[in-house]
Amino acid sequence: MTARLGIGLPVYNGERYLAQTLDSLRAQTYPDFEVLILDNASTDSSGDIARAVVAADSRFRYERKPETTGGPQNFNDVFNRMDNELFAWCAADDLHHPDFFAASVRALDALPGAIGGFTAVEMIDDHNQWVRDELPSIRWSHPDPGERMLDMIGFGHACQSIFSVYRRSTLAAVEPMCTCWGSDRVMLAELALHGPTAIAPERYFRNRDHAGRITHGKGRSNSYYGKKAPTKAITFHYASHLRRAIRNAPLSPADVSRAQRAYSRWTLRNTRNFARSAARFVIESVRR
Repeated sequence: MTARLGIGLPVYNGERYLAQTLDSLRAQTYPDFEVLILDNASTDSSGDIARAVVAADSRFRYERKPETTGGPQNFNDVFNRMDNELFAWCAADDLHHPDFFAASVRALDALPGAIGGFTAVEMIDDHNQWVRDELPSIRWSHPDPGERMLDMIGFGHACQSIFSVYRRSTLAAVEPMCTCWGSDRVMLAELALHGPTAIAPERYFRNRDHAGRITHGKGRSNSYYGKKAPTKAITFHYASHLRRAIRNAPLSPADVSRAQRAYSRWTLRNTRNFARSAARFVIESVRR
């Protein structure tokens, strides 16, 4: 029988923290879950670490891709290889309090119309020590989908909620994670148009801040997102994604109008970025 919750763990050369992450998943109190570890052709010992857990715990399985496809595509692929009612991504360097998934599912089930459930966040360092509490300026359950979209496309948060427990049907209804910088941010903005995310107050998600994070190195970012990822005309890319998201979201005519007005406000706030993006788009097009 398929577990209610599927947890997809995409990994590429994650040996440094992977064992700790898997231990935190094995310790979860939520009883009805399974984990797929999808190896993006790692060249380190990630596969050995994963296979050892699979041998010890029947809730875990491991698959390896023949070649590296880039980080966002691996996120998409692990989702497409699972068919559970609920789904959550898990990064290979984060930790979870034993009650993280129990609290997230409980929050999701308790909020009518919610598309996802998550908990509050604390940042930890290389040695699992507390660094700070995250206090994002996000109106998770605002009744206006356009306002939720505005909050998620902005930079008042660090995208940790991409690791929420989501309804699979909602994730299947939005565009796959794009191969560009900020792919998690644009997906979160589209998801926000589909409904609110319920947030449990406990700080059960432990997001690791370390020097090897994608956000701490441009070169690592380019290699992570893939060779075909747009690197300059990002604002144009975001804009086209948001326009499609509004067209495709299951919104009433009134909510479509609100979302379009929110989009217009976002474009006005980013006039300078659009000008830069236009110039860079021309340069990228000529080079390609």
